[in-house]
Parts: sequence; C-alpha cells; structure tokens
Amino acid sequence: MANIRDVEKKYQMVVAALRERHLSVSALESCTGGLVASLLTDVSGASEVFPGGYVTYSNGQKVANGIALRLLEEYGVYSPEMAEGMAMAAIGGFQTNFGIGITGSLGRKDPANADSVPGVVYVSVIGPTKKPGNCGVRESREKTHTDRLVFVPRKDTPANRRLMKLLVADAAAELLLAAMDESC
Repeated sequence: MANIRDVEKKYQMVVAALRERHLSVSALESCTGGLVASLLTDVSGASEVFPGGYVTYSNGQKVANGIALRLLEEYGVYSPEMAEGMAMAAIGGFQTNFGIGITGSLGRKDPANADSVPGVVYVSVIGPTKKPGNCGVRESREKTHTDRLVFVPRKDTPANRRLMKLLVADAAAELLLAAMDESC
C-alpha cells in the first residue's frame, strides 16, 4: 500500500528524470482531481518539465479539452480508450513529450455515465519511443502504457477517496517512469 512520503519520493524521481532528459509531461485527470499535477508541482524544478494539466470531471469538459466526442460515444468515459485519449489530449494541449490520462470511479456509481463501475480506474501514459540502437533520434510514433486498477469498494468517505487517489497517482508515476525508460 502506498503512503504519501513514498509517492512524493517517486514524483521527485519523475521530475529529476524529466529534467535530466529534457523531456516534459502534462496530464488530463478526472477522478484524481489534480493530485498528479499537485504532486508534480510539489517538487522544486517542476516548472521546467510540467507546463500544466487539466482536471475534467464532466464529459463536456473532456470534449472541450480535446477528447473526440466519437471516443466518448464509442467507448464511454470509463475505458482504457478514454484514458489514452485523455493522455493524447494532454500532449496536444500542452505540446509535451508525455501525457497522462486518468479516468474512473472511486466512490459510488456515476449516475451520468452507464459505464461507471465503482472502484475501477484507468491510467494511461503516452510518450515517444526510441529507434532501436539510436537513443538520440526519436521516432514520431507514440508508445502507450495503460493500467486498469481495481479497488475493493469501500464506504465512500473522503479518507477512502484520498487513499484511492494516492494509489492511482502512484500508479501514474510508475507508468511514467517505465515509459521514460523506454524513450531514452
């Protein structure tokens, strides 16, 4: 189980690795409510690698921030495809190397979305790949890392929601570190 100090250390590693490699990241978050952005900006020097992020709780705001309506209609808001679309929208909105997309339901069933399953969250990190044997030249294609996280539904309390948000933010940091390892 993640604790805040361990997760903060992970985000320090993320910012250091991004700075060292001259890379950048942005995020489009839903159920984490901006926790990933908060953890990034808690680290000194984050402004060099994190130009910003979006918190989009409603479907309308997801579309307003770059998610194709077709994606929402075809796959639903709680899907790996949506998390990937959110990561790509973050990259496009902020012109970063990496994008993080997070969608899911931490508490009760969402009455506005039929595909809501309490305790299921999708985290996606998208970033550049490297050409085999040549770390200095990047290909234009993107590499996607997506995880489906499942939490045992607990009583919907602020403390339980904060804990689940922290676990999701921890997973996002792990995915980003893995993606950076594959990109140089």
